[in-house]
Amino acid sequence: MTENEAIEVLKDFGKQVSVKADGAYQSTIGEKACDIAIKALKEIQKYRKIEKDLKENYHANVDIPLLMKHFIETVFKGEKHEGFCILTNEDKEAWEEYKAIGTPEECRAAMEKQTAKKPMHVTNSYFGYQKHKEHVGYCPDCGHQVEEPYGCPNCLRKIDWSDEE
Repeated sequence: MTENEAIEVLKDFGKQVSVKADGAYQSTIGEKACDIAIKALKEIQKYRKIEKDLKENYHANVDIPLLMKHFIETVFKGEKHEGFCILTNEDKEAWEEYKAIGTPEECRAAMEKQTAKKPMHVTNSYFGYQKHKEHVGYCPDCGHQVEEPYGCPNCLRKIDWSDEE
């Protein structure tokens, strides 16, 4: 029998026991007991849905009582864990987008690499039978060889190939 079927049976039974028995009195105890059992089954269904959602979202077997015990021990008894965060389902997507952007330090480093720097040890090189002239140098950040007009293929540093100092 499923929980939904049990709820329906309890509803019917609650109606039956509330009818006058032998014409002498009306039993409300049975009706109250059925109501309590129905509420308990609905609460169980709610926790089964939470458990199912956790399993689907995190692809893992989840033991709700163990998870809650750990949660209470770590959060409410003062123990701190790095990176521990509780999010609503609505906030989860926004958090994932935020993480994809990177930390403020990563963003600053990426922006700094977009500021062009002069290459080190620039030389003129001639390629092919047409004697095509090209500047070759080294990245000021990582030392990787770079060719005009490109930036560094290794660390993505933007290179300033202008002749002005």
